[in-house]
Amino acid sequence: MAAPEGTSPTLRLSAGDRYLDIGTQTDNLTHFITNTKGYQFDEDIRLSTGSISSIPAQNLFLRTAQTNRITILSDTGNVGVGIDQPLAKLQVAASADQPQTLRLSNGDRYLAFGSQTLDRATFETNCQQYYFDRALTVAPGMINSPNDLHLQTAGNSQLTVVQSSGHIGIGTDAPTAKFHIATPESDTAAMRLGVGDRHLDIALQSDEQTHFQTNGKGYHFDQSITIASGVINSPVGLSFQTANTEQITILQAGNIGIGTNTPEAKLHIVGDIRVNGKVVNSDSQITSSKVHKENIVDLTSQEVATLLQGLNPVKFIHKVDPEQQPRAGFIAEEVPDLVASSDRQAVRLMELIAILTKSVKDHEQTIATLTEELADRQSQTTLLSDRIFALENQRRPPKTQRALLRNFTSFLSPLRNAFRQRR
Repeated sequence: MAAPEGTSPTLRLSAGDRYLDIGTQTDNLTHFITNTKGYQFDEDIRLSTGSISSIPAQNLFLRTAQTNRITILSDTGNVGVGIDQPLAKLQVAASADQPQTLRLSNGDRYLAFGSQTLDRATFETNCQQYYFDRALTVAPGMINSPNDLHLQTAGNSQLTVVQSSGHIGIGTDAPTAKFHIATPESDTAAMRLGVGDRHLDIALQSDEQTHFQTNGKGYHFDQSITIASGVINSPVGLSFQTANTEQITILQAGNIGIGTNTPEAKLHIVGDIRVNGKVVNSDSQITSSKVHKENIVDLTSQEVATLLQGLNPVKFIHKVDPEQQPRAGFIAEEVPDLVASSDRQAVRLMELIAILTKSVKDHEQTIATLTEELADRQSQTTLLSDRIFALENQRRPPKTQRALLRNFTSFLSPLRNAFRQRR
C-alpha cells in the first residue's frame, strides 16, 4: 500500500473509537499507531511485501447484499472495509462484537487483526512466528507478552524476559537475577560497555577472579568504595593517586613510598610528617650524609651562645591530650629562625641537637682548660707551700707551723669548691 508524502496513516483499523494506523513515513519505517495501550501478538510475526492500486478518477466499491464492503476513494486512494469514507489509505471498520477486524490467509494459514478492547490491538496467527523484513519500531517503547518474552536470532533465544519475576537473561532462558548474562568459558568478556571507541569489559575468568578491563586511562567512582574482604591486590606495583598524581606507591617487593614512586626502604616518605601522638621505635636514624648537603661550615661558639639565648624552655599541656599530661619544650613561633620550620609551627630537632652538642663541647673545652689551670696552680701552690714550710721551720716552733698549714688549707678550700661547682 502506498500513500502520498505527508499522509500520516497508510492503514487504519478501528472498532468503535479504537483504531490502529499502519503507515510508511519519510523516515523509511513502517509505523503502527493506535489509541489503545499496546499491541498483542500470540505468535512470532512474519510479513511480506505487496501492493494495491486504485482506479483513476472514481471510487471503487466492493459490495455484498447491497452493502458496501470495500471502498476505494478516487481523490485520495483511501481504501475502506466496512466504511464508505475511509480516513486512511486503508480503514477497516467492524462492529464492537466482532473479535477480528481483518484476516489475511494463505491456504490454511492466517493472520487476523482486531481491536478487542481499548487496551490493545491484537494480532493472531496460526503460523509459528511473525517475520518482518525491515526494522521494527514501537512508538511507546513497549513490547508486552502474557508469558515469557524471547528475542531470538536463527531460532535461538538471545534475550529472555521472565513473565513471573521480570528477570532478564542474555544467553540464558532461566535468569536468576534481575539482569543475568551467561557466556561460554571461551568468551573473554561477559559484558562490554562502550562510548565511541572507549569500552569497559567485565568478565569472569578461569583464575576465579572478576576482571574489569578498559582502554580508558583509569576508573572513576563518584562515591566511596567499600571492599568486603579488605584486600586490594595487584600483580605488579600498586599506586594511589589524587588529581592524576601518584601519592602512595607500593612496589611489588613491598616497599611503600609516600611522595615518591621509587621507595628505597620499607616506608620511604618525601615531604613533611605530622604526628599527634607517640612515635616508638628501637633504632631512630636521621639521614645526614654530606652527599645531600652543600655550603658546610662549622657552627661557631658565638652563634651557639646567641642561639641558646633565643631558646626559652617552657612547660605546657597539649590541647588535644585527653590525659592533660604536663610536657616540656619550646614555642615554635618564638625560637630562632635556624631551629624553626618554614611555617614556624614546628621545631627542628637536628638543629637543636647540633646547637647543644656544640655548647657541650665548648663547656668541655672550658672545663679542660680550667682543670689544667687549676692543676698548674695547685702545683705552684704545693711548691710555694713547701718553700714556706721550710722557711718557717727554720724560724718558728712546730706549733706555729701547724697553725700556718691550717690557714693555708682554708685558703685553698673555696677554690676547690668553685671548681667542682663549675664542673
